[in-house]
Amino acid sequence: MMKSERARLVARIAELEQDLRTAKRLAWLTMEHAPIGIALVSLDGRFLRVNRALSDFLGRTPAELDRRSVHEVSDPDDALHHADLLSRTIDRQLSGYRLEMRFRRGDGCAVWGDVAVALIPDDAGGPLHCIVEIVDVTQRKVDEEGLRRQALLDPLTGVANRAGLERTIEHAQQVAAVTGTGVGLIFVDLDRFKPVNDRFGHAVGDEVLRTVACRLQAALRPGDAVARVGGDEFVIVCGRISGAATTTAVLCRLRDALRRPMICGGHCIEIDASFGIHVMDWEEAASAGITRADEAMYAAKRKSANKIVDLRTPHRAAAPLPASDRSGVSPVGPAMGSAIRSGAIETA
Repeated sequence: MMKSERARLVARIAELEQDLRTAKRLAWLTMEHAPIGIALVSLDGRFLRVNRALSDFLGRTPAELDRRSVHEVSDPDDALHHADLLSRTIDRQLSGYRLEMRFRRGDGCAVWGDVAVALIPDDAGGPLHCIVEIVDVTQRKVDEEGLRRQALLDPLTGVANRAGLERTIEHAQQVAAVTGTGVGLIFVDLDRFKPVNDRFGHAVGDEVLRTVACRLQAALRPGDAVARVGGDEFVIVCGRISGAATTTAVLCRLRDALRRPMICGGHCIEIDASFGIHVMDWEEAASAGITRADEAMYAAKRKSANKIVDLRTPHRAAAPLPASDRSGVSPVGPAMGSAIRSGAIETA
């Protein structure tokens, strides 16, 4: 080979090597300055290289992420699903995948990422590395959760609405099925509420409803819930009920809470309420249970204001009510028995 040809070949090789270095640098700069998180990940799920956006997203420096497992910075529940998809991609069962999953930042905060993963092949076509793109969708997830919560909450009082009530009942029934207990519903209808609106205006009426909701919540046991299902109607969900006596014990606290005068809009307001009790079984539809409690409340309303009607419908796992309970002497104590004997609480 002539010296001139060798020189041209050496120059061409040098030129190609420079082009390769330039291409590599351009690829790295593109990755580094991309507006979304990008990482080169090994087949065993470890970070080999991360860009600035991903480092910021995870709240960790590139050095802290180097050779660290993706699973270590992922939510444990989501990491298992991600590991399964990654394994199937490496085995060529999938060409790639995309999912939304949670990560843990260096400061402990949880963030959401829209993750897309693709396989990088080697020269022989076998799996070499994975390229991972992560878009921060935390704010969208927060907004979606806010909308979901709003859809289940009463905007005036902040307690659950009817949709939230049905979901709460269904969850309580699932717990009841495991624990062998029942779910108690207490339907509350305020007496003499319309005159409050007529005399003092709707602003005061709204404040009364907010005060009622707060008092009902304060009177509940841990794990119980309150919902507003109408203008002046509320439903209480009592989980882990072993019999009607447990529900009526809660009801006594509710009744006492509502009897105290309220200062709303500078006015002293006194209201009463009528109550209907229904104890559901595990399989009863939430809507049916609400209707039964509503019927009990209207039975109380027809008798007179500030009355209670207990349908005494035991759940399937409950033992029959004892003779003392059926005769009107409540097992929750003398005060409850006195209330039944006086006619304030009636069984049906």
